[in-house]
Amino acid sequence: MQAMFRASIGRACAVTTPRVLLLLLLTAALAACKTEQKPDAPSVLGRPAPIAYLGAEYYYNFGGDGGEGILDYSLSNAPSWLALEDTSNKARQGIIMRGVPGVSGGNRGTADLGNYTNITLVANDGRRSGQQSFDIQVRENRLSLDSTPFIEGESFDPPANAGLDGVCESPDLDELGSHSFTVNTYNDDGEVIGSEDLTLPTNPVYVRVLLERPSVTEIKVAFQLESDYNPEACDQGDFNPPHQRCDFSNTNRERAILGRDIVALGSDSESTLPVPDYLVYQEDEEGFLTRGVITLAPGIAECYIRLEVINDNFAEPTKFFRIALTEVRSGLAALSSNQAPVRQGLRIEDNAPTVRFETLAGFSSDAINDQATETYRAVLSGAREQAYRVRLGRGNTSTAIFGMDQDYFIEVEDNGGWVPGDELVFPPDTDEVMFRVTAENRVVREGLLNDKLAVITVNERYQDGRPFYAARGDQGLRLHINDFTDPRVFPVDFVATDMVVGETGRIFVVGYQPDDRLVAFSVFERDGSPMAGMERVVIDDATLAEGMEPKAAFVLRSVNVGADQNITRRELAISWSTDAAFAGHANAGGSDVAVAKYRRDGAELSYTELWVKQSGTAGDDLVRAVALDGAGNVYVAGETTGAWPQRTHRGGMDSFLQRIDTENTAEGPAGLIAWTQQVGTGLDEQVRGLGLVSGGGMVLGNTRGQMGDDPQLGGVDMFFYNGTAADNVSNLRQVGTSGDDVVQQGAYIGERIWLLGNAQARYRRELTETQGAGQASALRRAAQDSQAGFLLNYRTPAVLEGALTLNDADDQFNQFFSRLTAFDGDLVVGGRTQGVFSPEGGLAGAHQAIYARVAASGDDDGLMELWRIQRDEADSDVRALSFYRDAKIVALVSVGPEANRSYRLDVLNGEGRLLNPPAP
Repeated sequence: MQAMFRASIGRACAVTTPRVLLLLLLTAALAACKTEQKPDAPSVLGRPAPIAYLGAEYYYNFGGDGGEGILDYSLSNAPSWLALEDTSNKARQGIIMRGVPGVSGGNRGTADLGNYTNITLVANDGRRSGQQSFDIQVRENRLSLDSTPFIEGESFDPPANAGLDGVCESPDLDELGSHSFTVNTYNDDGEVIGSEDLTLPTNPVYVRVLLERPSVTEIKVAFQLESDYNPEACDQGDFNPPHQRCDFSNTNRERAILGRDIVALGSDSESTLPVPDYLVYQEDEEGFLTRGVITLAPGIAECYIRLEVINDNFAEPTKFFRIALTEVRSGLAALSSNQAPVRQGLRIEDNAPTVRFETLAGFSSDAINDQATETYRAVLSGAREQAYRVRLGRGNTSTAIFGMDQDYFIEVEDNGGWVPGDELVFPPDTDEVMFRVTAENRVVREGLLNDKLAVITVNERYQDGRPFYAARGDQGLRLHINDFTDPRVFPVDFVATDMVVGETGRIFVVGYQPDDRLVAFSVFERDGSPMAGMERVVIDDATLAEGMEPKAAFVLRSVNVGADQNITRRELAISWSTDAAFAGHANAGGSDVAVAKYRRDGAELSYTELWVKQSGTAGDDLVRAVALDGAGNVYVAGETTGAWPQRTHRGGMDSFLQRIDTENTAEGPAGLIAWTQQVGTGLDEQVRGLGLVSGGGMVLGNTRGQMGDDPQLGGVDMFFYNGTAADNVSNLRQVGTSGDDVVQQGAYIGERIWLLGNAQARYRRELTETQGAGQASALRRAAQDSQAGFLLNYRTPAVLEGALTLNDADDQFNQFFSRLTAFDGDLVVGGRTQGVFSPEGGLAGAHQAIYARVAASGDDDGLMELWRIQRDEADSDVRALSFYRDAKIVALVSVGPEANRSYRLDVLNGEGRLLNPPAP
């Protein structure tokens, strides 16, 4: 630190004038001199640094101010190591105070550590003096380590600041090293059957050694590599060292092996990686160079320990180890406060080729029927020059048993045929290999709540320590052995209108009986068989209004029932519009809202009615959607021509959202209306979806008016808003184009708004650059010859993320999409077509059910179609969609003309393959 100072200026006056003016000027000069003041007292400028480091130079360049003449300086109460280089600044220049704790003043070493208080600098001009007092704390000059993770097969670039003032020159990093060592070899059971000598290339890396301050002394520090690897630490079971399950036990798998994964200097490296002068490498007990001494010359505060990562051909997890500075051999430097070694944790990330498993369409999950055989693909990624193998294994989450005469077995290709096996071979020029899985489902698993799951992955425990086996690249291929293999057709006296998949794959189907229009529902087990006592449940007095459809929702939640005891609660909500009245209820006018809630707790065998609730306005209240939140509250959304209590009817059809809670009364649980929101324009709104948001619900639909602050864009726009009790209505947005954008179903999934509809137009997302705001997006549409489906994806508040048009290839036939569901991170949509939507379809003029799977993409439209299918069945249509464990798509399908229509449940896998086809 250098203090700023200024020289004092003399203030004496001098008078030199011609004789004729002497008296006049002398009078004026004397008058001026009478105003002159005395010089300021001397003062020391600035304050020295409060911290000094043992062995590091401490200096302070200070100055003074004031006084009448030359300032002399002195230092009092100073430590022995601190002194002034000069005591006078004759030319008013700075004075340097300098010292080296532990060195100057008698080489006292660590005896100079500590606090020095009230050290005083005094400035004196011979008459007066000024002073500055300060304190100094002398600390140890600590060493530390720093590094970034190592990647097998990759060398470090030279340090950017190597060779600069105070920094060592970079060690040689441009060439590869070489190292020789011996490994165990194993039989199929993991027993050691021999050993193999290997010589492998190494990649140089480094760890930075840092000193807090450059020292005036030479620092020598011992270092060593450390690992917790212990070949005696075996897995539980009948394993004794030496054994694969000891060398690579659960305890050891992520621990680096010194001399095999990492060395300080390879056994054959010095010719290509010469050792810098400041490093000396030493052997450990095994004869590997894993320790040594680093020398930091005087003035050096950063230096480098070069290590070598062995580039082997074994698939390994990330390996962990440490480097430690263990002892200061010479010089004034310190390790830690208690002189314990300084340690830095390090890791080595593997570079072995990785394998992933997928369906032929590229998906990571599938559903397969019992006794069926399907082909799958293994894909190898990563650089290699030789053949690699993969031993297939069973993932930890599997519930299916692997093996012949078990739940499933695997076949691999062999000379053009298929043979049972579990090992895949990838020749050097081949990155994809096929294998087959056959489901047998022969192991009885009593009480199994879900389909058996086979997770096919890498058998890492077999591959550990074996060369040229690929590493696991993902979580494995999830194969669900489907139990629902037979068609489930409903009798003609039941019109199915909605469906949802609940716990353990149970399927809840709601509808009504056409003869008496009573609302009813059925519950099916995951194999399609009726749940005991729930094949047809008719709700008393539940008359359905003409033209309306009952809707269903399900929730599974954990509920505390006291004494720290939780039970599993399963709840079903059914809502519809009725123009009649339940017992104990009155019709408010026109069509009312009706809700029935059912519950099954813990080990109960069936669902029982909890309560029914009827409410309404003086107009028609039309139910379009229902939902259940995590607290069991019921949300109902729809349209009304009346006004709900404390709400205003805007005209035509308004939208509404209502929350109904469960309250305990003397007569038992009952439905309680918590609040109702009503939003509309002077024209008609149509509600087409309901999602759950924090504290409320999101309503989605169509409008012909202006809903909020957003302008009306076309004849029919799309809207969405959040309704809650706290803030009434929020995020009210209106989106669309200048045409009629008619939504058939909306949903809020994964914090994204999805709108599915139909139009005789092609929809796309247009990306534009907005000045100062980055990239923006806008919805665009262009006319086309036939009606197609459209799918839009918005991020709240109303940012268009994607737009996709679902049309036939030649734009000749009309498509009508009306249903959607989330599925394994994507979306599946369904509806019907009048022509050829997919290559396998085509009954011109007859409606056929169609499906498509859609995913987010990075292209301009933001969405991409993954597949589409068409059922070769006349007069079929998709009426509802749900999913089971992201493995199966469940569809409620209608078949036949309206006068003779039937309903059934179809189960499809993630690629759209029907898993429960009708008997041929």
